[in-house]
Amino acid sequence: MKTRDLLTATEADYVQSLQAMKIKELERHANKFTLNYGNGDYNELMRATINLLQTLDSIDSERFQKVQALVRERLANSTDEDIIQRLTVLITVIITKKFNKIHAT
Repeated sequence: MKTRDLLTATEADYVQSLQAMKIKELERHANKFTLNYGNGDYNELMRATINLLQTLDSIDSERFQKVQALVRERLANSTDEDIIQRLTVLITVIITKKFNKIHAT
């Protein structure tokens, strides 16, 4: 699947596609999102997101909104809320899959 297909997919198709992808493919798409709509530094976005998540309470009901605000801040080239939301979900899925992989070994 191409990154532009992820942008135009329905929400249900988007989620299903993300669940089926491996970490490397997810990272490739996230990198393209940041190159096309942000500052182009995927690694910095991931580092900032992980650092933010470490400071948040696990039962905080606004965790997603706080991560989304961070992504919005990093995507200076886009004010499209759909792109911001999709990248936020993508980053969250990558972190979750990496976390699960680490704890499975």
